[in-house]
Amino acid sequence: MSDTYFEYYAIGTSTAQQVPVSLDELALNIVTDWMPGTPSPLARGFSDLLAKTLTPITFGSDDYWTVDPYVEGFDNQWRATTSWVLGVAFCRKVVEMEGYPWWAPVSAFKKPKLSVAHINHWQSKLPVSNCEVTRPNANTLFPDYVLATISSSSSSGYAISFAESKGSPLAIRQRNAPPTDWQAQSKNAEFIHLATKYSVKQHLLIATRVNPRAVKAENRKIIVRAWNSKLPDSQVPFETLRHVVLIHYLGICVQLGMTANAHLLGYNESSERMNETGGAEPTTGQISLQERQRLINFSRGELSTQSNLLGNAAFFFPEQTPPFAVGDRVVQIGLTEGAIDLINWLQGLREDSGPELISRVRMEAHRLKEVASGRPNLIIRSDGVVGAIL
Repeated sequence: MSDTYFEYYAIGTSTAQQVPVSLDELALNIVTDWMPGTPSPLARGFSDLLAKTLTPITFGSDDYWTVDPYVEGFDNQWRATTSWVLGVAFCRKVVEMEGYPWWAPVSAFKKPKLSVAHINHWQSKLPVSNCEVTRPNANTLFPDYVLATISSSSSSGYAISFAESKGSPLAIRQRNAPPTDWQAQSKNAEFIHLATKYSVKQHLLIATRVNPRAVKAENRKIIVRAWNSKLPDSQVPFETLRHVVLIHYLGICVQLGMTANAHLLGYNESSERMNETGGAEPTTGQISLQERQRLINFSRGELSTQSNLLGNAAFFFPEQTPPFAVGDRVVQIGLTEGAIDLINWLQGLREDSGPELISRVRMEAHRLKEVASGRPNLIIRSDGVVGAIL
């Protein structure tokens, strides 16, 4: 299968790059994108929508993704939804290219406005009084994501950033600067951990041109452009990074239907926060030793299916996670052994070095990507998420 590209304008450049990406990889980004309060089956439906909206067309000697013109016939709300889905799929691809393996929705760090009886377990188990995203301007929207990374040159270089995703018909090829309102939104967030406000490394803004109305195929080509404002030397303590990484994997567990693992992550986060503050744990975060052991037993069963796809590399494909459709193909989602070990550490079930486990996940994923190169039936992400085309 030949590569299909999108046209990408990296930060601070005016020359396009050819970036290859498969439909299956884009769909994997959608299926694992955590939208708190939104049923995960919706994400699976959105993944199949990609196969109906993106069409490869040859320009010169290469194939590029274009938006199918029939999308213009959608009702207004579905055109907007399609644009948003495409924006998320390509934003996640660029975020990984920029070196961020872990991400979580900003909404996971906002104080819930509803009573505990009306919010989901992830919010009730993760009170955000000590780990919170606030916005300086109450009249401007938050950006979409909190990102986390470690420096490739330092085992102790931890950083967080924000990212805003846009899907729009706006022409962006010649835009060296983004629209003012987009830029304001991408910068409208501050990260606070244990009452300390930390500088973030980047405020990323990633826009995907979605233009089904154009008559010429050239003008329906997917174009992605990134802008940012940055403080490249900004770093955060390991515990701050740990919070973001934990919430990232909690979201992955929710999307994969790994309920017991998600609850264990949430309960352990409440316990860790109690230890940090020295205060009493909230009622919603309490758990008996008996209940914890019950969850541990269930969580192990959720990870019982193992398959060795790349020699000594062990991948785990949860039995209760159904494959998702992408056109006429189906993709099964799994996790690398390193990602599983990191999740278990975040749950308080391993006594390894946290920084070493986090570094291992990224190095393991990099190695497996190289081993799997040329195998279109396997997708490996830098957070240890695996997609196997069945």
